Amino acid sequence: MNFNRIAQAFEGIPEPPPEKPKKRTAPRNIKPEVFEAAEKATKESGWSHGMHLVGKGSENFVFFFEDDKHKDIVYKVNYLNSFDVFCGMMNDDLQEYRQGVIGLKKAQKDRQAKLKVLREYFGFSAVPVEKTMIRNMPVNADIIKSLTGRDYTPEQLARLLPSGVPAMVTVQRKVDLKMQGDEIELGCNYPERTISKDPNAATIYDEGYRLLVAQEKNDDWDESYQKKIVDKLYPDSIMISLRIDNDPQFKEALRSFVTQAIKIGNEKGIYLDLVGNGNLYFVKQPTGWQPKLLDVILPMSVGYENLVENVEKLKQGSLSSFDKKVTMAAMNSIRTINALAVLVGLPERIDVPELSDMPAEAWAQGMIDMRSVKRKESKPMAA
Repeated sequence: MNFNRIAQAFEGIPEPPPEKPKKRTAPRNIKPEVFEAAEKATKESGWSHGMHLVGKGSENFVFFFEDDKHKDIVYKVNYLNSFDVFCGMMNDDLQEYRQGVIGLKKAQKDRQAKLKVLREYFGFSAVPVEKTMIRNMPVNADIIKSLTGRDYTPEQLARLLPSGVPAMVTVQRKVDLKMQGDEIELGCNYPERTISKDPNAATIYDEGYRLLVAQEKNDDWDESYQKKIVDKLYPDSIMISLRIDNDPQFKEALRSFVTQAIKIGNEKGIYLDLVGNGNLYFVKQPTGWQPKLLDVILPMSVGYENLVENVEKLKQGSLSSFDKKVTMAAMNSIRTINALAVLVGLPERIDVPELSDMPAEAWAQGMIDMRSVKRKESKPMAA
């Protein structure tokens, strides 16, 4: 074979132009300025490994990695629990900073304890392996400006943020559900939002509350009518109802999951986060449908004791916007699990008697402004 002739044949072919790096765009639920600031900060930190912001939940910024060593890792940075730390640093308030760090450590222990309980109730295979730690996250002037709306001089930033902001970080291995078999995602939205424009919203909300929260007995509500109430309160549940009716194995798996969710709520005061996407899946495997609890842990402030305390505050009209959000997260978890119990024919319910002390109308009015949730803001700092 004449290699010289082959080489000559390729001499006239131009080299392909180098591929331009793809410009990454902000996920839908993240402001572009926050996304760009985070991208810049991770690159400037020197340890990013191709780390990119891919999503934002109610507590976490979610990052993926592009390098081969870390591409199977999900990196979640909890911004909610770091807010007090951040405010303490920006306000130059050592006491506030210390309390924030203590809160971070409490949140870390709370998450680790809840993970242990979840595995006890749902099995080790249902809960992803993860490691939780406190780490200094890189912060730059762009991030500070996007969070506070103010500019700081380089000297101020160097003094206040020498090595970033301490944050609770959760490291998980990616779970490729599609590789495991058919999948069904179970999630919901707040009825306070989804049915607000329905002309019969007041009736739907009232009946849903009485059935799923207050757990009133009504002889006129047979099994069929109860399912209709659930379908109207949670329109997305209609697809789950169809699957239950046509797949006995799925119904049995869901029934088993709901049984354990009710137990963990009544016995431990732990409620599962089923709002939004990506929290809970069922995957069909050779042994049957298996639950995958990818991200169902609610913040430390969401639980039975806080819920009962906030019910009393709500009665007095003294519940803050942040506490309203916390209360709604707990109540909606209870309501959703009880709705699933109706769909699979379980008589048991998560039972919190204190919730029935207020009528549905009072709950709806008390939670109407939950979309505008704010925490305390950092004060302007002297130059």
